[in-house]
Amino acid sequence: NVTIQAGRDLTVNQAVSTAGGDLKLQAATTGFANTSATGTLTVNAAVGDTNTGNISLSAGTGGISLAGDVVNGSAKTVSLVSAGGIGQTAGSLQTGTLSISAAGSVALAQSTNAIDTLSGATTTAGALFVVSADAMTVAGGKTISAPGQILLKDTAGGTALTIQDAAVISSSGGSIALVANTGAIGAATINAAGMLEVAPATSGASYTIGTNLVNTGAPSTSIAGLRVGAYTDPGIGALSVTAKDIVFGIKFGTPKLELDTQVGGTVSNTAGKSVSTGTLTGSVGSFALTGATIVSIGSFTAAGTAGFSLDNSGKALTVTGPLVASNGSVSLSNASSISVSGSIKATTAAILAATTSGIGLNSGASIKATTVSLAAT
Repeated sequence: NVTIQAGRDLTVNQAVSTAGGDLKLQAATTGFANTSATGTLTVNAAVGDTNTGNISLSAGTGGISLAGDVVNGSAKTVSLVSAGGIGQTAGSLQTGTLSISAAGSVALAQSTNAIDTLSGATTTAGALFVVSADAMTVAGGKTISAPGQILLKDTAGGTALTIQDAAVISSSGGSIALVANTGAIGAATINAAGMLEVAPATSGASYTIGTNLVNTGAPSTSIAGLRVGAYTDPGIGALSVTAKDIVFGIKFGTPKLELDTQVGGTVSNTAGKSVSTGTLTGSVGSFALTGATIVSIGSFTAAGTAGFSLDNSGKALTVTGPLVASNGSVSLSNASSISVSGSIKATTAAILAATTSGIGLNSGASIKATTVSLAAT
């Protein structure tokens, strides 16, 4: 085993590894004459190789800066402990099991990272981003937490991202993004002050709920809403829309929450697979749901010629809008009642049909289209 310590900063400018023993690199180590709690660990050269045992990197409030590879075998662990943040500007982190404890933002966002298991990752300040090109599992019984945004992104094929039973993912002040072409969520706990965002890692991919994202258990969630097809990208500070189309291939419901759909193509559901939500929002090419149960439509734009079509299963519907079909029609059908308090705008036709309790246009409501049809029975 090899341990290298510094009372203040520790900078690695030459490759360091072991022939099988564990490797520890520690900045801000107590016991030295000039120890400082601000000590920074800077990695500019390779740390470890496939022969190296477990790797432990630690630093003071100056944090850990990774600009070189950190590598060991798939049966090994890497532990990152920082009294500040953890950043990665270059290199690759490749390990079997990764654990993280920090007091500042964590960004391990290099596309060549290869992390098999995330066995706990917590920070008491800022955001937490982890990217892997290997299929990554969030271990059961472990916690992923941050006061800011959490992003777990996996670009592997197959089941790329797995959230095991009893895992906890919690953001007390931000959103949680689970980004993978395929993912599986077990009986985990997911809590976010903001949205839970699910989207494919590959831009332009179709995304089917029930195939690309499956529940292998019954997750417990406390979230502001669900966004499908896009995620908040910290690299651009805005939404990154990666899904081409969204298909709801299973019965799906967020009955008291917001469902936000973001795609360049179409949103649809498989016949007989109903979708229910509290408030529907989004920006899409076209939208067509049948047998749905939508309580309210908020800000929504359908930019394609197929426009926006909703069959609401005989349930009451409120439109606060603006609901815009910028190159097509708006069709709201099979709702027991329709109450419009905002705006509806269509390039061609706006068709509203209520089955039992009529259509109400409240103060401030407007419907603009080449043809407007209102039908109530």
